[in-house]
Amino acid sequence: MQQAFNEALWTLGTPVAKTVIWHLQNRGAISLTGKTFDMDRVYTNLEEILGSGVEIVLQAMYKSYSRNFKMNTIIDFELQHGSKSHMQKILMLSQKISEEGGN
Repeated sequence: MQQAFNEALWTLGTPVAKTVIWHLQNRGAISLTGKTFDMDRVYTNLEEILGSGVEIVLQAMYKSYSRNFKMNTIIDFELQHGSKSHMQKILMLSQKISEEGGN
C-alpha cells in the first residue's frame, strides 16, 4: 500500500511530494523505513494538507494499488463497489490482500 501511495504522491510533483512526506513523517503517519504506514492517519493528514486535492492522490493510489489484482477481479470489484470512495476501495482491497495472504 505504501508503494502505491508513494507512486500516487509523486504525480503531484517533487516539491509537493517532498513537503507532504515531511509533514506525514513529522505527524507519525509514515516512516521512510516502511515500518510505519497508517492509512487512516495518512488520509486525515493529507486531507488537512491538500484539502480536496486528497482525492487526486487517492484516485492515483487506487489505480496503482489495484494493479496487485487480476483484471477480472478488479472489474468485478468495481461492479460491486463502484460508488464507494477511493479511500473505501483502497481499504477494502487491502483487506482482500490480507485475507488472501498477500502483502
